[in-house]
Amino acid sequence: MIRNLAVKEKVASLVWLVFALIILLSGIYDFIIVASQPLEMLKSCGAFVLLLGFALQPKILFTPLKESWKGNVDGLVNIKIINSMYFVGVFIFLLALGLE
Repeated sequence: MIRNLAVKEKVASLVWLVFALIILLSGIYDFIIVASQPLEMLKSCGAFVLLLGFALQPKILFTPLKESWKGNVDGLVNIKIINSMYFVGVFIFLLALGLE
């Protein structure tokens, strides 16, 4: 899994993970300290899940577009889990936008 990745893919996965955590922690901080706005927290959670899906599939950044559309890109976990994370993240984010 992680051992099969090149160094650039490990770095990309780490960057996505750090970026996702920053967005989540920023949303939690805004919710608790600044203003209790549940829709902002919901948007942060949706973005976190989406970016976490990207962190679990770092090879997608270094794969030609034609191959990535065919679905030949491996991830750190099962591809169905990653696709579910993409869908859930976008759904939560769009739901929060729609409720605003």
